[in-house]
Amino acid sequence: MRRRLILLAATAAIALAALLPGAAAAYNPFEYTVLKNVCHTYGGAYGWGYALYKVRLTEYGKSGTTQFGTVTYLQRKVGGAWQNAQGPWNNYSTTIPNDAQTYTWASKQRYEFGEEAAEYYHRLATHIEFWHYNTLISTKWVYGRSC
Repeated sequence: MRRRLILLAATAAIALAALLPGAAAAYNPFEYTVLKNVCHTYGGAYGWGYALYKVRLTEYGKSGTTQFGTVTYLQRKVGGAWQNAQGPWNNYSTTIPNDAQTYTWASKQRYEFGEEAAEYYHRLATHIEFWHYNTLISTKWVYGRSC
C-alpha cells in the first residue's frame, strides 16, 4: 500500500513538473499580428506588382517596453538563398509610458516592383523590435509572402 502511494505521488510530481515549464513558456509580454501580407506580380504603381506587409505589435505592460520598431528589407532570391536587395526602411513608434498598460502599434511597408520583378522572386523581411529606452529587449524576424 505504501509503495502504491509513493508511486502515485511520484507520478503526480512528474506530471506537475512537466506542466510548469509549458505554462511558463506560454507567457510572453510581446505579441505581433500580421494584418496584411500581399505579394503580387501585377498592378502596382509601375505595372510590375508590389509587396505589402503590415504588422501590429502589442506589449501587455509587463516588459518595460517604451518604444516599438520595425526595420524592413526587400529581399530577392538568388541561387536558392534570400539576399537583401533594398532597405533598410526604419519605422519607430513614439515613446510610450512604462505604466503597466497594454499598448499596440501598427507598421506598414509597401514596395513597388520595377523591371527587376521579372528576374527574381521577392519578399519583404521585417525585423520587429521592442525597446526599453535605448536597450533592445526583444526582436523577431518575420517574412512576407514571396512572388
